[in-house]
Amino acid sequence: MMAARLMGGATGSYKLCMRARVDINWKSELAINKKAVEHSYQKEMESLTKSILTRVTPEDDDWERSQRESTRGRALLDEKRNSTMKTRIVKQGFREDHAFADGPDFNYYSNVASLESIRASLFRHRRADRRIAIQDISTAFLQSRPYGPGIYKYLHFRNPITGELEWYRQSGPIYGESSAPTRWEETLAEFLTSTQMGFVRSKNEPSTYYHPERDILIITYVDDLWYDGSHGDISWATSQIAERFDCKDIEWLAPGKPLDYLGMDIIQDDVRTYINMSSYITTMLERLDLPDNYGCYYIPPHARDKTKKHRTYHKPVKVPMKNSIDEDTPLLSPSQRTRFLAIMGCIGWCAITARAEVKHTHSRISRYMAAPNESAMEHAEHCLAYLSSTRRWSLSAKLWDDDPIYYDIMPGGEKVAVLQHGWTFYSDSDFAGNAEVNNKRKSQTGYLARCGEGLVMFHSKTSSTAFACPAIGESHVSTSVGEAETYAVGNAAKSIMSLQYMSEEMGLQFPQRIICQVDSNTAKSFSDNSCKKSKLKHIDCRQEWVQVLRDKNILKCVHVPGTENLADLFTKILDPGDFIRQRNTIMVECPHVIQPYADMAREDPSDIPENDHIPSTLVNTALKGDHVAKVFCDEENYSIRISPVMIPSPIDAPTVVPLSKRVRPFKKRVRLMHSVSNLICL
Repeated sequence: MMAARLMGGATGSYKLCMRARVDINWKSELAINKKAVEHSYQKEMESLTKSILTRVTPEDDDWERSQRESTRGRALLDEKRNSTMKTRIVKQGFREDHAFADGPDFNYYSNVASLESIRASLFRHRRADRRIAIQDISTAFLQSRPYGPGIYKYLHFRNPITGELEWYRQSGPIYGESSAPTRWEETLAEFLTSTQMGFVRSKNEPSTYYHPERDILIITYVDDLWYDGSHGDISWATSQIAERFDCKDIEWLAPGKPLDYLGMDIIQDDVRTYINMSSYITTMLERLDLPDNYGCYYIPPHARDKTKKHRTYHKPVKVPMKNSIDEDTPLLSPSQRTRFLAIMGCIGWCAITARAEVKHTHSRISRYMAAPNESAMEHAEHCLAYLSSTRRWSLSAKLWDDDPIYYDIMPGGEKVAVLQHGWTFYSDSDFAGNAEVNNKRKSQTGYLARCGEGLVMFHSKTSSTAFACPAIGESHVSTSVGEAETYAVGNAAKSIMSLQYMSEEMGLQFPQRIICQVDSNTAKSFSDNSCKKSKLKHIDCRQEWVQVLRDKNILKCVHVPGTENLADLFTKILDPGDFIRQRNTIMVECPHVIQPYADMAREDPSDIPENDHIPSTLVNTALKGDHVAKVFCDEENYSIRISPVMIPSPIDAPTVVPLSKRVRPFKKRVRLMHSVSNLICL
């Protein structure tokens, strides 16, 4: 179904399949769909009783113990996206006595894969014919290693069909139990690192496993497994895992066969791989009760109070953030605040997965999470509209790419190549550009790492681990542009070094010497330690981050013009032209994704004011057939040039002749529509 959506299938059936329901009321659903509901409950209970649950009755010896130690649970009823009913019995783990149940020293922390590891695997240098596949382990927590001989827990819940309370003896972890994620992680790790499998678990990224002999990588996100290797090696690994665990069928990434992994659409064609968020954005708009064409019909705040009908509709949003947030606007009501947090959660997931261009926007708006106001809500809605109208934009890399090479000039003029294995790194910072009070004039830091054309790591934040003095302990106001840029490089160096450790353990090639591109000569001079008397003399050079910057075996700063620094996108609000140029450098439009309503009319013809007339300066524009020539203006008072948009006619192929001279400035947006023989001007 997702393939139909991405590759050009009908959107109606796709919308239907996205309508999932969770935590449905049992009583009301039994009244209208009794057979399906009872079947789903019986299926869940059969699975549990075969694996970890045993019914306890008053005749059993441990009946009294079950009454004392039992933890309450629930039966959840959901409707899946394919319209089938699903029951899940869960324990209310927060009610459990953890020290009594698992011991006082039990570690409940469990690992999941970082998104950097997923992107690094997909966008690896010169991927060529390596394959990507995913596999889901069914009811993974129930397949964890049992507690041990004679060790039991107890669970009770109300049977949703009969309404009676039932008690069960539990021999292994169940969903909702606090220790279940940890026990499952230990079970899977023990099997993958066994002699039978031979995988080596990463120390820096514990959710990744690499097989040195077979050159195959497995990345785990709870029960979702990601495979990267040759077709034969992946088939071997999946067959071994399927013998040990009950798994669903493996899914292979191939041209025309995209994958849905953690809400991301993973797509491949003959030239590139892509990570796209179109399906997630569609679901997000539906869950927020917004129309699918929200990006086309979004009404900006300054136009909402206009009385003229032709101001009701607006052009698609081009940038995620146009200006700063007004701190003087009223605070949101409790219900509005709840909706604001939901919107920010959705934008945040897009920002950390594949929509890197909204990372800075999310960082700026997130500072109002504790006390959101109306302006923060307007900016969040604006960002939603941008995501809705730009669904095709994706992170992407070529299957084959060139390797950037830098050179060191040795004594005597000899050039020595510094191999980067396809990686490039950028760092940037603004200088107290955010004047909002809650920012306290802190500088915004941005840095990124790319493998080929694929963006692997990107950050935009005001928090810092590089300070003038270790006693300060938090990000502070910088006194110069050079100081802010220096702290940014310090933060970038730490994150890049972490990425290096992770990549090496994943079997990926990574440069031993990092070439970080910056647009500040001051930061470069500080890294080179080539200037004694400077405005940075208050920085304690004994700090570890300073030593890293100045160790030429680890990192070298290279100066680039500000217009070529790709990290600039993560530090400030850019003009539309600069934003689009930067976005187009790090992202591409995926040709396999449909942008809903991309060619729809921007205004409703029924809203045409009757007293409007055709300006005489536009009469010499020739139109034939069912064509539309649109005259757009980004801002109300800009002087513009006519830009005709062609809509092909099934009868003939008419031409549109644009005006060669500039049109005088005007406030109203002008648009020419030609339908049959009538020329209408808005």
